[in-house]
Amino acid sequence: MVFLQASQIVVMPFLICELIVGFGKLNPGSLGKLAQRGGVILVGLWLTASGLVVVLPTFLPPLVTSEFYHAGLFAVKERGDLLKTYLPDNIFTALSSDNFPAVVLFSCVLGILLQRIDEQEHLLRPLMVIRTIFQRLNKLIVRLIPFGIFALIALNVSRLDGSQLIRVQGFLALCLISFLVLTLLCVISILSLTPLPARQLWQMVKGPLALTASSANLLIALPMLVSNLQEQLPAALGVEASDRHALEMNDELAPTVSLGFSLPTLGQVATLIFVPFSAWYVDRSLEPLTTAQMLLSAIPATVSGVKAVVRQELMNLGLPIDLLQLVYVNGEWLYRFEKVLGLEGLVVLAVLVYAQGVGSLRLRFIPALAGLCSAAALTLGLGWAARSP
Repeated sequence: MVFLQASQIVVMPFLICELIVGFGKLNPGSLGKLAQRGGVILVGLWLTASGLVVVLPTFLPPLVTSEFYHAGLFAVKERGDLLKTYLPDNIFTALSSDNFPAVVLFSCVLGILLQRIDEQEHLLRPLMVIRTIFQRLNKLIVRLIPFGIFALIALNVSRLDGSQLIRVQGFLALCLISFLVLTLLCVISILSLTPLPARQLWQMVKGPLALTASSANLLIALPMLVSNLQEQLPAALGVEASDRHALEMNDELAPTVSLGFSLPTLGQVATLIFVPFSAWYVDRSLEPLTTAQMLLSAIPATVSGVKAVVRQELMNLGLPIDLLQLVYVNGEWLYRFEKVLGLEGLVVLAVLVYAQGVGSLRLRFIPALAGLCSAAALTLGLGWAARSP
């Protein structure tokens, strides 16, 4: 608990300073380019995860019958309020409740407005000093990671319930297949589109990956991820440290990662596979077209949290609300699935945006084709294996 709280407390102040300084130092024209580059990559990540959400549930074996009583059949439908999520009445309330999308949007607007102020250096200088202080504080907290990971693993192992895991083994199989395929595609996209070596990629992500997987909290790993990317990515791509354009792109890494986190992440979209699984669980399997239509409303709402969006879609599809209990039962590993994939998506976003900005984005056709074929074979092979009795 001390480890998690110490990791959490530094995140919001660090990211507020990063966003205001990052956007404040950008040239007005570069902001549009950043949105264009990042927007295409984000949509690509969403479409990739959505494809698996639609395809993988079709591999679930047919059920003979299902008896499932649910008390929420006549419950009133509720939808997540995206307006209140991004535009709360009070920014301090958003800070106290860890409303990350609202804080990010507020900080981004301040940074963008700061671009047009002639005396912006008077504010940027103290913010840069504060940012440096929180970076050093985060490095102190990083020293606790080995002890924190050991304690978290011991706690989680003690909570495992074998009978619960067996009951929902179909969902576990879908998540494992999704994780393997999406991880493979993330690695392929970076290695086939940039000259970044696999070893350097691992060096940059292993610390944030271990912290995210052990704590099921992506937020506390963001400062470490941004710091690793800023320190190691230029040299890994062969960019000169004195290159002015490269320095500008380096400053854009923090806003890119933070904005990517505040929008639906790869992991959040992938966890929507719970909805078609729930329909199969009560012998009311969804057609692929119905699943695709569900994603149109569910993906924007994922910023409200997994439980909120799952509850919304269960009600919209007329499925038993009691199925939401499976989210709680499997929370120990489900949130790790979401957060780790979210981290991988942010790495892809940041690396590809940076590589495109410094002119290092090059498609290597043969590795890309081999990787896509491997991902397709892995999906089909594991899917049919999961369907077999």
